[in-house]
Amino acid sequence: MKKAYAYLRVSSDEQVQNFSLDTQEEICRREAQRREFEIVKFYREEGRSAKNIKGRPELIQLLEDCRKNKDSISAVFVYRIDRMARDTSDYLACRKSLAESGVAILSCTEPTGSTPTEKLTEVMLSAIAELDNAVRGERAKNGHRKRFEAGYPLGGMPIGYKKGEGREWVPDPATFNKVKKAWEIMSLGSTSLREISNLMTSWGLRTSYGKKSNKIRPQTAQRIFRCKLYAGVQWSPTYQEERMVNVEPMISLDTFKRVQDYLDGRKTVDVIRRYSEAGDFPLRRIIKCSKCGSGFTACWSKGRLKRYGYYLCAKNPREHKYIPVAQVENELVKTLSETKPTHEALELFKLVVMRTYDQDIKSLKQKQEEQEEEVRALKDVRQRLIKKNLDGVYSDEMFKEQNAMIESRLIAATTAVHDHMIPRYQLEEAVNFAVALFSDPARAYQFAEPHQKKALLCSMYPSGLVWNYPGISNTEISPLYTAITASAPMSVSTCGADELTIEHFIAWINPLKEVFPDYHQPAFAYAR
Repeated sequence: MKKAYAYLRVSSDEQVQNFSLDTQEEICRREAQRREFEIVKFYREEGRSAKNIKGRPELIQLLEDCRKNKDSISAVFVYRIDRMARDTSDYLACRKSLAESGVAILSCTEPTGSTPTEKLTEVMLSAIAELDNAVRGERAKNGHRKRFEAGYPLGGMPIGYKKGEGREWVPDPATFNKVKKAWEIMSLGSTSLREISNLMTSWGLRTSYGKKSNKIRPQTAQRIFRCKLYAGVQWSPTYQEERMVNVEPMISLDTFKRVQDYLDGRKTVDVIRRYSEAGDFPLRRIIKCSKCGSGFTACWSKGRLKRYGYYLCAKNPREHKYIPVAQVENELVKTLSETKPTHEALELFKLVVMRTYDQDIKSLKQKQEEQEEEVRALKDVRQRLIKKNLDGVYSDEMFKEQNAMIESRLIAATTAVHDHMIPRYQLEEAVNFAVALFSDPARAYQFAEPHQKKALLCSMYPSGLVWNYPGISNTEISPLYTAITASAPMSVSTCGADELTIEHFIAWINPLKEVFPDYHQPAFAYAR
């Protein structure tokens, strides 16, 4: 009997699981026996598209084996011509390569052979397969466009949602609120991608790729906080357009924009600088030389009985004096005592923050009602526009133009209100912690650990302190610490680009709460 190969292919994993390959193999085996051929090897291509030859290792191996074994192999059996290729030029290239080796392509379900009519039929079948593939692609493209214009989500489903009825996305009760909380934390601007990814992983959030479940990594967190679908808006790179999507938004567009600003580095907040190891000299790089402006370093000097610590200028250590650690610490405690806020100033700060919060809550609710009314009106206009388009009053071109204008107004209406608000209990907790910590910063500093001292000083003096040989002076006090110590009310609001915002206050105080976990209320003193 003459020997032959058989090439089997399916384009999806579902077909692999549904035994389509086994069916093709059985049909090829029966056809080979009918034609008195013996199939010596089956080439199984699982889950591979036939749009082109690239990415199909079994087909490439088949062509190579036919070239090497051209003296013994006479034919290649396929279930249908389109199993070999759905592109006419690719199919003709495969047929030419096999013909040069003296190997024929034999279809089990279609007329193929060596006569002129059979060759013409073979080429026509490959062209029909290409046409069928192109028509399907065109239908899929048009359906994709219609789905996008109708506001249905496209692409992969982000974490926090799950499939509802049909293809709709609905909030996932197990993950929706956790991801929303992560967005709220990121919008404060005080958390890095690595920190938020570790936090989300600790909450039990996982990403799924097929059957695998992985923990949240910084790269994954980057993709999550760049996804505009969470704000109810879908951007299509194919059409270069935006559309409101029919999914319950997790955040506002204003929150999304603020997170993008922080990720892009266009907006910064006073965040304490953290150091992994403070060591025995917590004031390194915080105290600066008044003569050259460089930060202090530190060293130990060995005496007869014990070691002595010194701070010194890192740039010109020989020209400037070595300052004993005890002298620097005493001067610093004196400086902190001089900036201690009064009890009246602390109570006034609490009153101003909470009163501003309550006033802005009322204003926010009123604006939200106005926004919802505007959105409802725009949706009614769009429904009337759709009806007129269906009735033939408006042409498709006019409909697309007017619909695009309504979509842009809808997006603008949803961004008109700043609806990100810190929960009241979190704000009260943060304010009470700030009042307790800064009621006596000198005492808090004396009882703090080295890394806590660094965090406290960096939050109060973001640009550092200056040593004047002797004595300490500072060039800048944090605006938020100034607001705490002020004896008159300062502008602390929940919105506004140039004002001290409550979001800035939360972003400023939350890292300190992590560094000082044992600071108890309402003792107004650090309890070790």
